[in-house]
Amino acid sequence: MSKIASLEGKINSVEKKLWHEANFIQVLGDPSKWEYTGEVVDCLRGAYCICGHAIRYRFLISYNGRIEGVGSECINHFQNINPEMFESLKLADEKLKKEIAEAKKKAHELELNTKIVPLKEEYDALLKVIRTRVVQLRKEGRYVDYDLYITVYRHKTKEFVRLGSYLKYLQTQVEYLKPLKDKMIEKYGIPQ
Repeated sequence: MSKIASLEGKINSVEKKLWHEANFIQVLGDPSKWEYTGEVVDCLRGAYCICGHAIRYRFLISYNGRIEGVGSECINHFQNINPEMFESLKLADEKLKKEIAEAKKKAHELELNTKIVPLKEEYDALLKVIRTRVVQLRKEGRYVDYDLYITVYRHKTKEFVRLGSYLKYLQTQVEYLKPLKDKMIEKYGIPQ
């Protein structure tokens, strides 16, 4: 990047900052007198920041009974104008981002659990059918194929910390057990 391009970038940044500060002064009067109310409103859509750009979350600020909304991007423009309000807004923004991340995580976990539960039931049913038949055959003194033997006597369910890994494990196991069950029924008959 050339020095000219670098200087142009700095000039654009300063111009943008000055534009926002001038806009805040025009809309708010003296921005240093305003305070953050402690409220954040999820507007979903159709809300605008005091600078005019569309926002989803409005951080409400007030002065003399008048309430206005600031978007999360414009919080930074208050750093020099109103440092106390800037700190309050910044903390609220960080808290909001954490809450959103937690909500997304819970929604993802719920989605995975709705897939895991029926898959786990199918997995357990397949394993039970195979184990039951293999144990019957062994009691009769018959030998079974090695892969059936391993499935029954050496198969251990793994424990997972991540639900996504557990889902993949169950999918893999069900895909492995289905043809194994079919092979067992074809070769040794249906379990009694």
